[in-house]
Amino acid sequence: MVNGDFAKLTRKHGIKISAGFACTVEEIGLAVGEKVGHGSIKSLARMNSAVVIFLDQVEKVNCVIETGITRKGDFSSLRQWWDHGKTEIRLLCQQHTLNVTQDIIRSMKDLESDIVELETISETTGYRGYIEILKEKNVALANLLDVKFQGALVRSQFLNRNEMDAPTRFFFGLEKKNGQRRVIHSLLSGTGQEITELSQIRRRAVSFYSTLDTSEYEEGETLSEGFCNGLPQVSEEANSQLEGPLTIQELQTALQGMQGRWAPGIDGLSVEFYKAYWDVLSHDLLDVFNESLASGSMPVSCRRAVITWQVHDQEKAFDRVEHSFLWKVMEKFGFSAGFIAKIKVLYNKIESVLKFNGGLCAPFRVCRGVRQGCAQPGQSGSP
Repeated sequence: MVNGDFAKLTRKHGIKISAGFACTVEEIGLAVGEKVGHGSIKSLARMNSAVVIFLDQVEKVNCVIETGITRKGDFSSLRQWWDHGKTEIRLLCQQHTLNVTQDIIRSMKDLESDIVELETISETTGYRGYIEILKEKNVALANLLDVKFQGALVRSQFLNRNEMDAPTRFFFGLEKKNGQRRVIHSLLSGTGQEITELSQIRRRAVSFYSTLDTSEYEEGETLSEGFCNGLPQVSEEANSQLEGPLTIQELQTALQGMQGRWAPGIDGLSVEFYKAYWDVLSHDLLDVFNESLASGSMPVSCRRAVITWQVHDQEKAFDRVEHSFLWKVMEKFGFSAGFIAKIKVLYNKIESVLKFNGGLCAPFRVCRGVRQGCAQPGQSGSP
C-alpha cells in the first residue's frame, strides 16, 4: 500500500497490469508512476501473475489503459490482443467486486455491533445522548443493506424492487432458492432412458443443442425457382455503400442502439462498459473489425455465445436456418459478393456455450441459425 485513503475510490480508479516478462510490483509501480505521477498511485498489490493498481483519478487510469493499448506488437494479431484485453478487464472487475462485497459485509457487521452496544448502554443507563448517533448508524446500515439488496436484485432477475418485499434475510435466501429451482436433475437420452448422473446430464444437454446446430445442408441443393422469381433487387448504389469500409460513426450508432443491462457475450462486458469507455476503445475496435474482415474471422470472444437451456419445445423454437441457404438467398436478392463475404465473417467458426445448471459447458460449433443482437461482442441468450 502506498496511500491508505480509499474512501473516494471506485472500480474505475483501478487497473490490472500483466507484463509480458518478469517484473516486480515495484518496477510496474515505477513505470506507471512515470506516466501519471508517483503521487497518484493510491495502492498496488500482486494478484497472481498481474499487479492491481488504484490511482487517484479516473482520467489517469484511462491514460495508463491507452499506454497499454499501444503495445499491440506483443500479440500475433489484433484479434488475439482484443481477446486478451477483455479477459484482463473481466478479471479486474471480478476482483474489485469481491473486494467491495467483503468491505460491505465487514462494515455491516461493525455497524450492527455498534448499534447493539449503543442500544444496550442507552437501556441500562437511561442516557439519551446516543439517540442521534444511533440514528446515523441505522441510516448507514440501511444504505449498505440497500447496496447489497441491489446486487441480489439483479442476480435474481427482478426488474424492480416493487416486485419484492422490503429487503430482508428472506429475500437474500430467495436468490439461492431461485437458482436451485433452475437445476435440472434428470433428462431423457436419445433412446428414451432417464439420465440422472450430473456429468451425463450435461453431456446430453450439449449433445442436444449441438445436434440442432449441425448442418443438414447437402451440396447441389438449389433454391426453388418459384421462390426466387420476382424478388426485389439491391441497387448498385446500395451495394457500393455496403461494400464500403467501416467507420467509427457506424460503430457508435450501432452501440447507441443496443439495449442496456445485458452482458453482450461470454466476456461479460456489458453495453454500458463500451458506452462508458467508447472514447478510449473506439479506434481500436474499428482496427479489430477491419482486421477480422480482412482475415475472414472474428476474435474468439466475438464468435462464442452463451445460450440458456429453455423449458419449452426446443426443436420448434430453435432457429435452424442453414447458413448456406442464407448466402444463396442473399445472392438472389442481388447483394454483391463483397458484402456477402462480410456477413460470412460473422458466421465463420462461430460457437455456442450452453449455460446449464449454473455452469458453462464445453463450446460446440454452430452451423445454422441466424445470429441475433450485436455481432461485435457475441450474442447472449438463445441464438
